[in-house]
Amino acid sequence: MNIDNVEFNRGVISPMECFREGWQLIKEDYWLFFGITFVGVFIGGMGPMAVLVGPMMCGIYLCLLQQERGKKVTFDMVFKGFEFFAPSLIATLIMVVPIILMVLVLYAFLLIGVFAIIGLHGNNRQGPPPEQMMALFGAYGIGIFLLILASIPLKAFFLFIYLLIVDKQVSGWEAVRLSFRAVRGNFGGILGLVLLSECLGFIGFLCCGVGAYLEMPLSFAMFTVAYRQIFPAHDPFARFSDDGDDEHDDLPRRRSADSDTSMRADPA
Repeated sequence: MNIDNVEFNRGVISPMECFREGWQLIKEDYWLFFGITFVGVFIGGMGPMAVLVGPMMCGIYLCLLQQERGKKVTFDMVFKGFEFFAPSLIATLIMVVPIILMVLVLYAFLLIGVFAIIGLHGNNRQGPPPEQMMALFGAYGIGIFLLILASIPLKAFFLFIYLLIVDKQVSGWEAVRLSFRAVRGNFGGILGLVLLSECLGFIGFLCCGVGAYLEMPLSFAMFTVAYRQIFPAHDPFARFSDDGDDEHDDLPRRRSADSDTSMRADPA
């Protein structure tokens, strides 16, 4: 697919609208999607070097896109994400490499600072002055905070990579490029949506940590709604039509694929 010809809408994202529509998308089958997202995130975190993250994220979004089209969703569909193993792995590696580099720079700063202080006070039997060590670790804490802040816009630009892989069936690199273009055209709304998701997750974490897991299906649903508002509809299960899995077609359509025809499409 030539991603330069892929049409998408600009300036169409309202975080609160995505919140409301995301809840409407999953509320009738909330516990099913809770199980899908919990298992998907859990298995995704088990593999070394994030090799399972991509397939499981693709599986979660496959289920949500199926739900968005008004089709039946079953728990086993989450594992169909492994059909996209190679492109999702490439996209995941492209996403995590900048984060890993930032973390390594931060750790290098800490280690260099510790050894520098020890070297300056190596002959001091009482060891390095506590105030210098406190200052160093304070600077490290500030670095961690800045890293978290930097990760928010980074997450925003990579937001649609897995949705694009399963919906448009593009390669990992093409998904990254197209996600960046689409987010750039909707940056304010997408950044607000990511911040809203982070706030919901933080509030859930304050509820003994359990709320963070309960909130996960809603965040995935909000991102799916935002994706559909930007990109034209497409059947994510079209590639599986040869399986004869016709039982997924027995629910009425819940949303109109043409509900956003008034939005401006930008082929660039």
